[in-house]
Amino acid sequence: MVTHAPRTLEGCVHRVPLPAPTDTKTHICTLALSLTGAKAPGLCGVRPDECAACCQQRLPSAELPNAMVASTLTGALLEIKKRGGVEGCTIHEADALLPFAGSHLLVIHLPEDEAAQAIQPAAQLYAGPCRYLGVQTGERECLTCRGNVRMKAFVCHHPQHSVTTIRECQRCPDYETGPERHAVEDWAIGMTTAPRQRSTLRSTLASLRGAGWAGPVQLFAEPGSRTSAAIAGLGPVSTLRRPGPALGAWPNFLLALTELTLRQPHADAYLMVQDDVAFSSGLRPYLEEKLWPGARPGVVSLHTASHLAPATGTGFFLADLGWSAWGAQAFIFSNAAARAFLSDAKVRDHRLNGFFDGLKNVDSVVGDWCRRTQHEFWLHAPSLVEHIGATSTLWPGVSLGGRRSSADFPGAVLPLPALLEAHRQRQGSEPPPAILMLADGNLAHPVDAMPARGGKAMPSLLSRVGEGSSPKALQSPPPIAVIVTAHAPYLAYLPECLAAWDTQQPSHKILVLDGCDYTAPEGWHIVRGDWRHPSLARNAGIAHCDGCPWIIHWDADNTPSPGFLERAQRKAASAAEAVGVFYSDVVIADATGRQRLVSNDNQGDPRESYFVDTASLWRREAILHIGGWSPQNHILEDWDLGRKLHAAGWKLERLDATVVMRDHPARRTYQESAAQALWSIRPLGIITLFAGRLDMLEPWVQAMHRVELPAHCGLTLVDASRSDDFRTQLDAALQKLPLKFQRITRLEHREKGPPNGYHEIHNLVGRLYAQAIAASPEPLLLTWEDDVFPQQSNAIRALSDAMLPKQGVAAVSGGYRTRENPDVAIASLNPERWHTMPLFSWLDDVGHGNSPLSPGHATRQP
Repeated sequence: MVTHAPRTLEGCVHRVPLPAPTDTKTHICTLALSLTGAKAPGLCGVRPDECAACCQQRLPSAELPNAMVASTLTGALLEIKKRGGVEGCTIHEADALLPFAGSHLLVIHLPEDEAAQAIQPAAQLYAGPCRYLGVQTGERECLTCRGNVRMKAFVCHHPQHSVTTIRECQRCPDYETGPERHAVEDWAIGMTTAPRQRSTLRSTLASLRGAGWAGPVQLFAEPGSRTSAAIAGLGPVSTLRRPGPALGAWPNFLLALTELTLRQPHADAYLMVQDDVAFSSGLRPYLEEKLWPGARPGVVSLHTASHLAPATGTGFFLADLGWSAWGAQAFIFSNAAARAFLSDAKVRDHRLNGFFDGLKNVDSVVGDWCRRTQHEFWLHAPSLVEHIGATSTLWPGVSLGGRRSSADFPGAVLPLPALLEAHRQRQGSEPPPAILMLADGNLAHPVDAMPARGGKAMPSLLSRVGEGSSPKALQSPPPIAVIVTAHAPYLAYLPECLAAWDTQQPSHKILVLDGCDYTAPEGWHIVRGDWRHPSLARNAGIAHCDGCPWIIHWDADNTPSPGFLERAQRKAASAAEAVGVFYSDVVIADATGRQRLVSNDNQGDPRESYFVDTASLWRREAILHIGGWSPQNHILEDWDLGRKLHAAGWKLERLDATVVMRDHPARRTYQESAAQALWSIRPLGIITLFAGRLDMLEPWVQAMHRVELPAHCGLTLVDASRSDDFRTQLDAALQKLPLKFQRITRLEHREKGPPNGYHEIHNLVGRLYAQAIAASPEPLLLTWEDDVFPQQSNAIRALSDAMLPKQGVAAVSGGYRTRENPDVAIASLNPERWHTMPLFSWLDDVGHGNSPLSPGHATRQP
C-alpha cells in the first residue's frame, strides 16, 4: 500500500485569502472555483479545518479532485442553481458538472439504525416494479409539456439502456417485473475447474455447502479434470465437460457465465467460483442480508487480495481498480450486471485481442469493465473466502502467497457473525474507505500498514529495515533469477554474456534457447523451444523460476555492467509493494567500442521513453498480473510491458545500473520503425463535439469505418445538440461502431438556447473540450470535428507518427482546403474573419496542400 506525502496549508497553491473573511470561512479554493467557471469567489469559500482535511487527502487536480475539493465544488454548484445561475456558470452548466463532482465525493456509511431511516425510504421511493429501475440521478426537461417542466431521471440497469424516467420505463419494451432488485434469494452458481497437481475441487464444494448453498451447482470442467469422485455425496452438481483442447481460464469463465444466464435467466445473483476456494461458514445468509451494497451493483468479489486489505474498518467497500482488479476466486454478478457484462463489446473482444491470446486475466477484464461502464466493484473486509490452490493452473510453479492470498480471512470453521464481531473489535465497525487505483499506481486513500494474516499489522519492508540502516543489513536479499534469451543470430555473443553473469554469481541462472542449441556452462538451467519470438521465450523462462520474486531479463547480445546484480539486490530488498520494475540506463556500443549513454529520464512514466528496456529488474508477480510479455511482433515489446504495468497501477523506478547494448545489424531495432511499433501499442483517444447536424452523422460514421485506427482506441462524444431527436439518432449511429473502440464515452451538454456571438461560441467549445479531455484516459488525444471527414485511410496514423516520444512535440495539426483556396493546404490565423486563410508555410513542403490530412488536432495530455 502507498501513503500520500502530507501537505501543509501554507504550501497549497489553490488557497487564497477571502477579500472579506467571515467568522468561519477565511479562504477561497481556487481549484473548485476554476471548475465552476463562476466569477463569484465567495461561492467557494472554505474554513481552515476544511483546508486541513484537504491536506490529509491526495493531491487534487482539475481532472481528479479529491473528496474535499469535490465537496466544495458540489456546494458551489448547488448555490449557483439556487441563484438561477451566476456570471460564468449557468444553471445548465452547473447541472452538467454536478455528476462529475458527485463521482469524487466520499461514500458515507451510516450506522444500521440511521441507515434504516435515511437510506431505505429513498430506495423505496425510486425503486419501481421493473427489476432494472435504479436510483434517481438528476432531472430531464419534459419535451411534451409547456413551460419549464422537468422530470426525474433514474438509472436503468438493463444492458441496452442507461437513463430513464418513470413514464419511459412504463412504456419500455424491456420492462420486466420480478423480485425487488435489492433482494437476493434465487442464486445461480457456476464453478470452473481445470486439472491440478493436487485437486482442491472436493474441498471447495464441501466449503460451499458449509457456507449455506445447498442448491444445484453447475460445474464447467476443462479436459482432463477428474470430477466424479470429487463431487460424490456433495449435493446436486451438474457437470459440463469441455470437449477438445482446453479453452483456458477466460473462455471457460465467459461461457460458464453465459450458460448460467441462459439456464436461470431470472436469478437474483450469479456466483462464479473457481475450484480452489474456502468459504466462511454461514456466508450465504450474511450476503442475502447485505446485498446489494450500492445503488449500481456490478460485481462483488468475495476474495480480497492481501495488498488491497484496508488497515481499518469492517464490511463492504468500493474499489475502483480497473485493470488492476486482483483475484477471480469468487465473483457475484447482479442479474442486470451479468447481462450488461456479457453484451459488452470489449469483454467479448478480449479473446481475440487480449493479453496472452485472450486466455487469462478474468479479474482484470471484470475490473476494467466495471470502471469503463461505471458499475460498482465491491470488496469486503475481512476477505470472505480464501484462495487454497497451492499452485496456479495458469502459471505452473507459482506458489500460493503474496497477492494470491488474502491478508485477513477469518477462517471457515467458526460462524461468520462471531468472526465479524471479533474483526469489528479489532479493526473498527465503520466500513472501510473506498479505494481508487490512480494512474501513478497509488491508492486514493492512505494506508500506513498492510494487515497480515490474522489481522495484525505487518510493516512494510522499508520500515522493518529501520531508519538510518542499510538494506544490506537484511539477513539475506530476495532471490533474483537471471533469464538470458538467445536465438541463432545471437549465439556468437552468448559466451561473453554468460561469463559476465557467472562473474556476478546470481543464485538462479536460466538460459532460454529459441530455435537453436548451445552447451552452457555448469549451473545454467536450459529451457529449449521453438517460439521464434523473444517475448514468448521470456515467458517460458518466467515459468521456470518459482520462488524468485524478482527477475532480470537479458538478451544474449548485451552484457551487464560490473555490480549490476548487487545494485539490483539492494533495490529488491527495499522495494515498495507497488513497484513493478526498476529500469536501467542503456549504453549503446558500436563495433569500434565507442559508447553513447541513452539516459532513461521517464521519471516512472513509460509513455515518454523508449528505454524501459528488457534488461531491467522486474517483479515476477507484476509481469504475471498483466499477462506476461506480449506476443505482438514489434520492437517495443519491453516499452509496451512498462506501459501496461503503469496502466495497471504498478510503479516504475530507476535502477542505478547500466546495460551495455551492442549496436549491430542483427538487432531488431533495424527491422522496424519506432512510429510503426507505437501505432500498434499506444492508446489513442478520439474526441468529437456534435452540434446537432443530422446530415453529418452518417458521413461521420462512414469516415470512422474508413479511417485506420490503432488497436487501442477510445471514443469520447460530446452531444451539444440540445435535441432529443439528435440524441436518438446519435445512439443509433454508435451501435454501428462498438467494435472499433475499446471504450465509448458519451457526454451531454443541454442549454435552452445556442451561444450568442463568436466569444460565447468559443468559450463554450473550450469548456466542452476540457470536459471531454478529462473524461478520456488515453495519453494521446485527437480532436475530430463533426463535419470533417478524412479522405485517406492513413490520415490519423500520419498525425500519430509525428507524436514520437522524447521529441518535445505537444500538438500537431492536419491541413485542409477551402472554396477560396482549393489547391493549397491552409488554416485560419485570424479569429475575426474566417474567410481570411493565411498559408501554413510548413505545409508547403508536403506538396502545396496535397496532404492526406483533414482538419484535426492531436494533443498530448500533460
